[in-house]
Amino acid sequence: MKKPHAILFLLLCLSLGLSLCACGSTASAAAVEAAPAAQAAEPADNSAPEAPGEEPAYDPAAYEAAAQAVKDEFIQVILDGLDEFDEDAHPELPWYTAALTRFEENSFYEARHDFDGNGVPELLIGAGFGDYLSPIAVYAFDGRDMHYLCREVPLGERVHLSRADDLFVVRASDGAAAGSLTFYRIAEDGWSTEIIDTARYEYSDAEHVSYTSELGVLSDEQIRSRGLAESLELDIEPEWRCFYPAETQTGTPAP
Repeated sequence: MKKPHAILFLLLCLSLGLSLCACGSTASAAAVEAAPAAQAAEPADNSAPEAPGEEPAYDPAAYEAAAQAVKDEFIQVILDGLDEFDEDAHPELPWYTAALTRFEENSFYEARHDFDGNGVPELLIGAGFGDYLSPIAVYAFDGRDMHYLCREVPLGERVHLSRADDLFVVRASDGAAAGSLTFYRIAEDGWSTEIIDTARYEYSDAEHVSYTSELGVLSDEQIRSRGLAESLELDIEPEWRCFYPAETQTGTPAP
């Protein structure tokens, strides 16, 4: 090869090598710049972190155990019969309430409702047959045990529970034309009874009823508005579930 041609060939190779190096450097720089862009292009996780769950106001397992203990008391009295009833053995089932277990046609029910809004539902026990169902006990939970509310006037025959304007009302009949009313609410501790007032009533008919407050807290009109007219009703509709169907009942709700 002649020298001019060789020199020309060498210059051509040198030029081509420099071009390849420049292209490689440009490609490398572009790759480095593109990498963050590619990472940024990935869909971002904009979901907010999960908020920590709120602590329950009570231990559900302890609540269910206490509720079951109450139901077991009713069932035990039903099985043993009222003649064997020992109030010491059933501290949360007053005798007056237990007396309702002697009616063989009664099935027994439970329901839950947070009456005082503290996050802990009260336990309602009801008894009835056919289309008739009446609450016969209200229990409040202290975190470990159930407490029968208003043990001073336990529910039973001719003693009925209602609730109006945030007050429970226990109406106890003394006969065809007289009786007593006890007004109470759940105390601030969430499980004991705060009696607001007690009253006597007498009447000759529904239009002529006289009330006498014994504690002087509620007026005659306040007593009247919460008294006899609503004596057999709660201001809620409990979701009753049967936990002990009577043998004479058919088609009772499943426990």
